[in-house]
Amino acid sequence: METGKFMGGENYIEEVAAYIRVSTQEQKLHGISLEAQVEKLTEYAQNHGMKIVKFYKDEGVSGRKLIKNRPALQEMIQDAEKGKFKRIIFIKLDRFFRSVAEYHECMKRLSVGGVIWTATEEKYDLSTPSGEAFVNMKLTMAQFEADQAGERIRMVNEYKIKSGQPLYGSQCLPFCYAVGCPEEGERHKYIGKRDEEIMRDLIDYVMKNHSVRAGMNYINQKYNRNFLYNAVMNALKNEMICGTYKGNPNYCEPYITREEFNQLQKIISRNPRTTEKRTYLFTGLIRCPRCGYRLSGGQYYTYSRPNKETGKREKRRGYLAYKCGRSRVNNQCDFNNIVQEQRLEKMLLEQLDDIIAGKKLQAISVKSAGKKVSKHDVEALTAELDRLNYAWQKGRIKSVEEYDKSYDDLMEKIHAAENEQAELNQEPDYEKIQAVLSNGWQEIYKELDGEHKRAFWRSFIEEIQVVWSKDKKEIKDIIFF
Repeated sequence: METGKFMGGENYIEEVAAYIRVSTQEQKLHGISLEAQVEKLTEYAQNHGMKIVKFYKDEGVSGRKLIKNRPALQEMIQDAEKGKFKRIIFIKLDRFFRSVAEYHECMKRLSVGGVIWTATEEKYDLSTPSGEAFVNMKLTMAQFEADQAGERIRMVNEYKIKSGQPLYGSQCLPFCYAVGCPEEGERHKYIGKRDEEIMRDLIDYVMKNHSVRAGMNYINQKYNRNFLYNAVMNALKNEMICGTYKGNPNYCEPYITREEFNQLQKIISRNPRTTEKRTYLFTGLIRCPRCGYRLSGGQYYTYSRPNKETGKREKRRGYLAYKCGRSRVNNQCDFNNIVQEQRLEKMLLEQLDDIIAGKKLQAISVKSAGKKVSKHDVEALTAELDRLNYAWQKGRIKSVEEYDKSYDDLMEKIHAAENEQAELNQEPDYEKIQAVLSNGWQEIYKELDGEHKRAFWRSFIEEIQVVWSKDKKEIKDIIFF
């Protein structure tokens, strides 16, 4: 290939871009580091009358990824289209691409600006038919090898998941699990519990008090630990705590049942928050009557009339209220009203007993008419998933896309069936709720501080639906646990 040294005379220095890429697996297995590629390309540029204007580095990125998922490559193509350079250098073609289709898409965009490229450790002439054929053949083989490797990895991972073996190290697991070493005579590592007492205590606290952050503070103080919020939240949201991982319901020893896990996720999804000034009693509980988005709390103010001399208005009384966050972002929702906390609290205190009594009668009527039957059979779907994995391992399914689609469809059905069964089995216990709300509970409630008031509402209310407009303000419905 023609080098920059001879394009504009003996003293001409060609400005070029350098692209380097390495996946985590490649660096681990073959030692193809970014630093090594930088060193080789720098040396090549110096020896061939070139000046590297910029290194574009995709670290930990597979060559099979699309252009849009490779930030450095995407940036380099955009810069090339802007005319910032006319040549790209890289070590080998497989550093650039392992997909024939993506290679041709990239070349199409580069050719518009007259940008050429050079593989410093490979020799072929793209101006000839044989050179073009060589590149296509090399890319085809690279893609085939990547596909084969992907299939082998997938099969190994499927086997490990089915047999309850860890895919990665302890650092990739929730804090309550760790990779255990096999006993003498055993072949495989296993996943075992750690900090078991802490985790069980944390789950019990969050289930009772409906606050993840309060649960984190509780276990840190009780056990003299320093767990971060994200670590606690990730552990509570991970299906592994009910023994499930990627379709295997018996992957590891559980902390809670599937039904308890679903209940825990409902608590977590409401994401209560507090401020230094005041606890928002209903954050995460109120649904927007227009879009269904959960309303968020904030502080609002009333203002005086404009001053005759200055035209300014002064803040008067401050109050807490809830508003749809989507109405503030690009007007995604037209519900611009605010739900005043004090007014909603007063309505609940006055109407809650009657609402629960009505719900109880309705539940009795539905039960007498016959309980709804689940549309999906979890056990049957799980068996079908086992058959799919077996067929894949035996090579009866040839296409990766076909396997992935079937796998994703089955997992979606399994999750839907599990959620459906959970809903059927978790009819709110109105008798229990009424027992909690004994005579005179309103007066007891008034003596509670903000934190305990919030915990009170969240202990049995999942969602509050309201009608809140200028002309009408009322509780439309309440969904109980």
